[in-house]
Amino acid sequence: MGICSLLVSLLLYQSYLQKKEQLDENLVVGANHIQRIFDESFNYASGLVSYLGNIILSQPDTSPTAIKDAFQNVPSFSSERMELFSWSLFDWINAHDIMTVSTRHGILQKQNPMSHRSYVQQAHKQPWNLLFSDPTIGIPSGQLVIPAGMGIALPKGRYLGTISMGFDILKIISKIDASNKGLGISYVVFNDHLKIVASSINITSSDFPISYAQLTQEIQARPSGFLNRPVSFKGINYQYFTHISNTPFTILTGYSRSSFYDIIWNDLNFLGMMSALFVFMVILVVLAIVRLFIKPIHEIVLLSHRLEHTEKIRLLNIPRPQSKELRTIIKKLVRLHVYKRLYRQYRSLYHLSQEEYKRSECDSTHTKYELVQLRHILAHDIKTSINQAQHTHKTLLQDSSDASSEPDQNNAQISLYLQKASEAVDSMLSSLPSHTDFTPVKLDESVDIGELLRDIIGLHSSYAKLKNVQIIPDIDSEYKYLVSGSRQELFRAFDQLITNAIKFSPSHANKRIWINSHINDRQMSILIRDEGYGIENIEETLKPPQHFAAHISTLGASSYGLYNVKLIIETLHQGVLDIESTPGKGTTVFCHFPRSRLKISGSSSPQREE
Repeated sequence: MGICSLLVSLLLYQSYLQKKEQLDENLVVGANHIQRIFDESFNYASGLVSYLGNIILSQPDTSPTAIKDAFQNVPSFSSERMELFSWSLFDWINAHDIMTVSTRHGILQKQNPMSHRSYVQQAHKQPWNLLFSDPTIGIPSGQLVIPAGMGIALPKGRYLGTISMGFDILKIISKIDASNKGLGISYVVFNDHLKIVASSINITSSDFPISYAQLTQEIQARPSGFLNRPVSFKGINYQYFTHISNTPFTILTGYSRSSFYDIIWNDLNFLGMMSALFVFMVILVVLAIVRLFIKPIHEIVLLSHRLEHTEKIRLLNIPRPQSKELRTIIKKLVRLHVYKRLYRQYRSLYHLSQEEYKRSECDSTHTKYELVQLRHILAHDIKTSINQAQHTHKTLLQDSSDASSEPDQNNAQISLYLQKASEAVDSMLSSLPSHTDFTPVKLDESVDIGELLRDIIGLHSSYAKLKNVQIIPDIDSEYKYLVSGSRQELFRAFDQLITNAIKFSPSHANKRIWINSHINDRQMSILIRDEGYGIENIEETLKPPQHFAAHISTLGASSYGLYNVKLIIETLHQGVLDIESTPGKGTTVFCHFPRSRLKISGSSSPQREE
């Protein structure tokens, strides 16, 4: 009887672990779904704001009537998405401070008290990139309320107003709730001030049973993951959080404790328990017999099968490897399988063959961007992790050559598994559509490098703040340093360099990044210096990736790595890219542009030494 009780207890515990793993997976899936909806909303709002702003800038007459007529020619957007947004337009130069509000209901005009002039001033400091989430910034005017949104300044001509895009948060919440009913997910959305802007239950920031300091420490420690201690509130365990990229929002998801235990007991009926008990006993007998004749399979083989069925593996839930180096390899392999599942989702979503990809027009820009990002993840992040795992394993083999700590068969299995993982990534990369049909690069633009760098710094300010990294720019604003070339490609190059400097700086270590501009009679130089981890092998990093050897003649076909930065600076703009790095202390990147490609705009040429 005692043995039966023990077996039933083990069965209950196994069911508990299984259900908990399923619910944990639901938390990750639910959070990713919420993040996708917010990403779509922000991308749509950003594009629409830019589109409307360009319409106004192109109008010679900026009176409310002319703007109204111009807006009537705006192509019809998706009715489902238009229900989530409204936009407003301010003309704060005229004597009466008239505000023109354009919504899907028409054009309204009313007196504007200008209670948010600070918002307008902030819009002019960061045009096209302003993002605000303060719920006190609202513009009530009939059926229009803007509790959160984006804004741009329009400084051209007489019209010095501001156009802003508002989010109907309630409709976004209802859309998320409707799509998450099958997952049983409850969520809370915070802004960067840790104020609740959305939730699936009726709560406020003051009601939440965790201090802002604790939550800030948890969230800033890493961009996403499970909390060290779940937060319980109104019968819900909040456990998983993730930060929405390029926004000030963080999602905290959880599930009901009562529903969790109800699921377990409903599944464990009498016949199910007896059947499971019988199968469990048979498995024990078989394992006992196998153990007598066959050597146990190494942990890495068991893990390889386990990884095929889950997106999230906790090392505590599987037999722990004996060495720290092997656990490091396992963590890197976990990332591989997570992105392998992500790749399958992309392929099933778009079904893009080579011909369909070239023929697509409506969604081509969005699709190309996502596929390029996926190619970058596979070729840079995952491939690098596998190479590091292979290098670590080879080092282990060399160190244990005298006193073999692991059987030769196990070492062969690990090497084979890593080789298959590398081949899998290569296969995935080769099956992705090529990107040779990008818009040809324009190299005759006059690019203001100072303005370009300030835009990129503003774009990454939230990410740097989250990592506790201070960006220190030293860019002369009195003069415009114009480089003849492609603004799109130069933006891509410097964005990659600044992203790398932030990404590879230790979190919460109060590190700094310096960005300086220097000019002399021969050239102009841009310096980006960080205090991050550094680069061990610079020459190897600047080599062209093998997967893109067929596309090195086409800019944009490869990943956004240092190799592509070198192509943009040296091949397209006849510059020079120099990198100096000390592992553990930081990296300094120099971008030199020859005097022949420069044009300095100002009262007098600046005298600056390099």
